[in-house]
Amino acid sequence: MEMPQSLVRTRCWRPAMSDDPLLDNTAEVGLFKGARGPAPVVVESVGVRFGGLIALDDVSLRVPTGELTAIIGPNGAGKTTLLNAMSGAFRGQMVGRVMVSGTDVSGWRTWRFAAAGIARSFQHPPLIDSETVLENVMIGLHHSLGYNNLQTVIRPAWCNKRERQMQSLGMAALEFVGLARIANSVVGSVPYGARKLTDLARALVSSPRLIMLDEPTSGLGADAREDMSRILTSVLATKMTTLIVVEHHMDLVRAVANNVVGMQAGRVLMTGSPSDVLDSDVFLAAIVGRSG
Repeated sequence: MEMPQSLVRTRCWRPAMSDDPLLDNTAEVGLFKGARGPAPVVVESVGVRFGGLIALDDVSLRVPTGELTAIIGPNGAGKTTLLNAMSGAFRGQMVGRVMVSGTDVSGWRTWRFAAAGIARSFQHPPLIDSETVLENVMIGLHHSLGYNNLQTVIRPAWCNKRERQMQSLGMAALEFVGLARIANSVVGSVPYGARKLTDLARALVSSPRLIMLDEPTSGLGADAREDMSRILTSVLATKMTTLIVVEHHMDLVRAVANNVVGMQAGRVLMTGSPSDVLDSDVFLAAIVGRSG
């Protein structure tokens, strides 16, 4: 299979991490094989301001290692803004800091997150419609190739082996989310639910320590939401990653979340177990707009 040009353009930007399993030619290639294990996350007094608008106001929280923490709240509560702040989108507008495995990642550029084993998906998947499902997933490994365009000329056999490893990892991620049967379909032709799962597979393919998902079930029907719930449960069962999920569907939150962060107006309203937050009078009155 020919490497998509979008990946060819990006693959020489950054070197792979020294402990990336793709750098070890003897390593068995597979999802979460050689993974570094789940990462703890600490958010300390994070604020984001756009002019006179305060989008996040002194947000602090701890995300337990290897668990799924759901961030919930009404539209405009700051959920996606918090996810963006945690993944390096607001370096100029943000105060406070975000610690991942004890490292301050607050000032990092986007490429460093991927190289450090931190992945995310998006509410509206930014996929390349002209490429196949598998090729879109493989783009999640662009930081791991470890070679540049010159080496494709002087070491073609070695580079081809690396690309075959990427294909194997891409297929493993697609099998994990149930899309292996459409791996060679052009993304522009697949249903919306498959696009959401492709975006999730692209986040999973690098066996990250931390995954941030922005409304993975938005726009999905009840059956597709159940599929997503099962997949997220399977991700947790690997015990290899920490998940932070912005989510509007409370049935999924109750089913898969270990911890819940309730937000309102850019602040953390309360934290706790799903039942602690979802059934509390504080949550119902302030977020849903009614009391128990």
